[in-house]
Amino acid sequence: MKASEGKYPLIENTDENRSLLKGKDRCDRFDYLAAVACGAIGGLIDIFLVGTPGSSMIGSWTDSQVDNAVKSFAKMTGWSPREAQRDNVNSAIGFLEKKFRVNYDQRYTADVDGLFRMSTKNHHMMSLSHSLDIVGMFFSLLNQFTSFFLLRSSIHQSVLWY
Repeated sequence: MKASEGKYPLIENTDENRSLLKGKDRCDRFDYLAAVACGAIGGLIDIFLVGTPGSSMIGSWTDSQVDNAVKSFAKMTGWSPREAQRDNVNSAIGFLEKKFRVNYDQRYTADVDGLFRMSTKNHHMMSLSHSLDIVGMFFSLLNQFTSFFLLRSSIHQSVLWY
């Protein structure tokens, strides 16, 4: 039987694959019990504590914890805000964005030395790295490791090495 035939065309009928399927490393009842318990606990937490965005019982608490973590990290890296900005998480985020610049998430035309027009309102639509699928993940990793940026627009597509 060829790999392209049969019920599972992508699985090759090889000795190695047969040994993996027939191996003795199988889950026992405790493995299944642990999986069911984790799923049930996660589901209960999601139903009773998380809920939907904006109506969560713990949403404001988790938001404040993340804000505090961001401000603490910014302070550890040199953020010293004025008294009026001490509790402003946006000030801490702005400091971190300036201190730890990245080459793969351009927001403005000036970020790319005027090579193309982009703003905070359209940069998610113009960059393939913001696609919510495997293509987005691929281009996001490619951007981060190679400074490669693929511009997507309704008129044309351009490939830029920036």
